[in-house]
Amino acid sequence: MIGLLLSALIPYDQLVVELKQDEPGPYPEAGTSEEQESWNESKAEYDEYIITKELFDNLESMKNTQIILGLITSTFGVVSLFLLVQLHPKRFYFAFAWIGCSAISSIVGQVMSYSMMGDLYQSIPEMDTGPWMSIQMGFGIGATIVCNLSLFCIILTCAIKSKGDQLEESGFHFVPSQQNQEN
Repeated sequence: MIGLLLSALIPYDQLVVELKQDEPGPYPEAGTSEEQESWNESKAEYDEYIITKELFDNLESMKNTQIILGLITSTFGVVSLFLLVQLHPKRFYFAFAWIGCSAISSIVGQVMSYSMMGDLYQSIPEMDTGPWMSIQMGFGIGATIVCNLSLFCIILTCAIKSKGDQLEESGFHFVPSQQNQEN
């Protein structure tokens, strides 16, 4: 939820305005070696600015998707938490929906981020990532699936164990006592 708020509040397009670089212009072929070296440095700085601007533009374009997926996941999480605490009969269905939504939104976010970073690395001439970005994305998605499957198994175990059992009153669950039912 905090990440969702931060993502919504960060003005990526405004951050790059402060870094504005002017294009260096034509190469001074008839200039001195110092002028040519100065042009090379300003051209390198301008290229770095363009790469940074593309990165921030991509982050800004991903913001809407991140916010929508975050809101959906947070909504399922809050509803399932409320239903779990209230011992509602459909509580575990919402918890499973929350896990599924969380897994899907995490995978979508990872695919978007890794493809954006792959495009960024390709725009840098000296950078050759080879198959490493795909391998890294595969490991990231695999870790997300393993984590969410583990959580799914824990909630499934809780669902099986609580089927038909009477829970005792605790600080987390309110179970009406027999005295209240008799009155």
